[in-house]
Amino acid sequence: MPSHHMADLTNAGGQRRHPPWHHPRFGADETPMSPADSSFAGDIASRWEGHADRLRRRIAIACGDTERLWRDFERRAACVTSLLHAHGLGPGTSIAFYLQDSVEYVEALFAAFKAGATPLTVASRFRSDDLVSRLIEARAEAVVFHGSYAARLWEVRDRLPAVRLWVQVDDGTEALLDFSLDFEQCITGHDPAARVEPEGQASSLLDWGNEAYATGADEGGEDRLTLVVGPLSDSAQLALGILAPLAHGDSVATIRQPIVEPHRLWAEAEDRAATDIVLGRQPGGAAATEALDEAERLGSPYDLTSIRRIYATAAWGADATRALARHAPIELIEVTPPA
Repeated sequence: MPSHHMADLTNAGGQRRHPPWHHPRFGADETPMSPADSSFAGDIASRWEGHADRLRRRIAIACGDTERLWRDFERRAACVTSLLHAHGLGPGTSIAFYLQDSVEYVEALFAAFKAGATPLTVASRFRSDDLVSRLIEARAEAVVFHGSYAARLWEVRDRLPAVRLWVQVDDGTEALLDFSLDFEQCITGHDPAARVEPEGQASSLLDWGNEAYATGADEGGEDRLTLVVGPLSDSAQLALGILAPLAHGDSVATIRQPIVEPHRLWAEAEDRAATDIVLGRQPGGAAATEALDEAERLGSPYDLTSIRRIYATAAWGADATRALARHAPIELIEVTPPA
């Protein structure tokens, strides 16, 4: 089974050292990421801008019924960048993303890269004291959040005096908080802004995502659509499932739910004709292949012909790997994120 491994990160004394993207106070799923200075990570925003010029009418990202063409993806992100500039947010500042997986998540991330700011992904399970401590430790000066998390932020807002900008993404759950701005109105109310060169250290995690994604590239230069399953607050999922494919000019799709039921995984992959799947801890290999077996027993097997590769950031095991092979010749690539 193909796999991807990173070099051991130890110093001369044999002690574990933190790679430049890792902050020892943060877990794997709330990692601050700087877009600066490495051969891949340093020019994510410029790569995406170039693809927007070249692939204007091609879909960049999709989630549910929302699809965003490259030209609109770049324009909307540039408008959010203008908002960030207006509030003094750019190089040397941090922006927290407290969001469900969505098109708006990636648009806001693009805007942060354009502004030269450092994005911080925050898992939805955090609330109250844990949420406050993470935002303070990251020195977050802006928070982009879904309306479904508005009540949590209302309770802790006074404990976060450093946050100068709150941007709420409407998900049909809560009214706009009186201290926040509406994401869509921010886009319509601002002209697109130019990209700012970032500051800070390179992100080994982003380089890892690019390298792992490139291991599956065909020599023929196929058109790829990556379905990322698992919360984008997991930085490995974000790097491999979103940032790397878009940096290569490919298309991506995500699913709103933080935990995806196995049948939903295969139905989504079939409907979107995904070529690649990036799969985290849920659903695991056993559950995913059991869903394939069940659909086959019921006489309605999933059409897996478009799927070339599955990148698994959690081990599947021999039984699940053999079960997958019985259904389709899909390459399973187990990848190990930097630790």
